Order: sequence, then C-alpha cells, then structure tokens
Amino acid sequence: MAAIKGRQRRGSEDRRKAKKRKHPISKNRSEKSLRTHLRTHLNIYLYWCLLFFLPSVLSGADSLPVVGKMGGSITLKCNSDNTQDPILTFGTKTAYGGLQNEHFRDRVHKTDTCDLILKDLKTTDAGKYLLTLYVEGEPLCSYSYEVRVDVNLTARIGEEVMLVDLPGDAESVEHLSNTSSTEVWRRGMGVRTDRLMDKDGHLIIRSYTLRDAGTYRVLNSTGGVLVTVTLTESKYEQDSTRDDNTKGTERHHVWVWMMALVAVIAFTGFMIYRCLNRNKAQGVLMKEIVQLPI
Repeated sequence: MAAIKGRQRRGSEDRRKAKKRKHPISKNRSEKSLRTHLRTHLNIYLYWCLLFFLPSVLSGADSLPVVGKMGGSITLKCNSDNTQDPILTFGTKTAYGGLQNEHFRDRVHKTDTCDLILKDLKTTDAGKYLLTLYVEGEPLCSYSYEVRVDVNLTARIGEEVMLVDLPGDAESVEHLSNTSSTEVWRRGMGVRTDRLMDKDGHLIIRSYTLRDAGTYRVLNSTGGVLVTVTLTESKYEQDSTRDDNTKGTERHHVWVWMMALVAVIAFTGFMIYRCLNRNKAQGVLMKEIVQLPI
C-alpha cells in the first residue's frame, strides 16, 4: 500500500515538472511570433519608404521639390500606410507634432495616411523640411522636401509695394527684366539698389515705376530658388493710362475741328467783306459815269 502511494506521488510530481518544462517553450514561441510580426511590418514600411524616396536619391536630388502659390496649400506626401503621427521639422522649428512652433499653428494638418497638408502658404514657409515616420516610438525613415513659393503681384505707378517677406534661408535676391539680371539684396550687405528698402526682412519698393516690373527670385546659399515674385503694372493703371490716351486723342481731334471751323468762318467773312467792297466800288464808278456831262 505504501509502495502504491509512493508511485502515485512520484507520478504527480513528474506531471508538474513536465508542465513547467512546457510553459517556457510556449512563451518562447509567442515572443518569436511577435518578433516575426514586427519584422514583417518594418519591412513593409521600409519598402514604401524606399519606393518613394529612392528615385529622388538616384536622380541626384537631395530633397523632393514642392511648389505652391502664396495663400494656397501644399501636400507633403510620404506614400506609406503608416497612420501614426509623424514629426515635421523646418530647420530648428517643429511644424507638426510635439511642441509645434507658433508660426505653423492651425496651418498643418494630417490626412488619413501620413501625408501632411500645409495651408495658407507664406513666403517665409519656403525652405527645407524633414518628415520622420515612427513605428512603436522608434524612427523608421525620413523624407526631405524643398518647398518653393510663387507670388504674383500688381502695382500702380508711384505707390509703395510690399515685395516679399524673406525666408530664413534667403541668401540673395535677384531682379530679372527683359534685358538684364541684377542682384538687389544679399545677406550681410542688405539692399543693393536705391529702388528697395529692407525693414526687418521685409523687402519694399519705395515708389513703383515700370522699370521695377519683372521677376524677383529669392535664392538660398546653394543657388536654389526659394521664392519667385512676378511683378506687373496693375490692370487699373493700364486702363487709366489707356483712357487718358483716348481722351487726349479725342481732345486733339476736337481742337483740330474747332480750328478748321474758325478758319472757314474767317475765310467766309473775308470773302463777304471783299465782295461788299467790290460792289461798293462798282456803284461809285457807275455814279460818276452817270454824272459826266454829255
């Protein structure tokens, strides 16, 4: 009887030990499966990052070019199904995520994917952006963008024109006309023409004339275009000039017709006067002939 109980006790202990041995094996399998799952997702994200970013690297471009109009919006695409919030930086400023800089407050929004939309575009938004994707709190990959802003302005003769707010990366500004290209501003030197003035980074034309028209390009230190401003004479000014020319022509025509009319009246009066004098002279002559003695 004692021997039977002893065998039963040993059997129970063996089963407990077997269970203990199985538990670590099951745990190891679960951890391995999780690592495999994460590795698969990471490979997918890396594939999308390379698919989108590699062409720009192979073509020699350091960043993806993005162009927008002042006051409009641009989309910074990442071409990934990662829905976690990315971090977008602009130099030392955070444009999206974390402690967002006041300059970008309420202007950067995320789509259903990781794409970001920058609204109400300003010339000071031009420059280089870096968008970083994260998975499980770890950086996955980054995208770099070069944002350029286009501006169309019109001006009237003689008025002061706010030309451009210079972005932080601005190195120089050149004026392109039909006949020449002139540098009008350079960092560290300021304005290089008496046509402009610089008020804390705001380039202003003192008094607009037709020679100020043309294209102004804001360049960075490598010669890349940050902002393009196209300045033309306002349609109102053109219409006013055209109206003035038309009115001047009409006044000239009226003056010519008045002079012609005066000339005709003067000539007619002269001819009448001459005829009257001739008739009077003939009357006197006839009277003298009648009075002659026979």
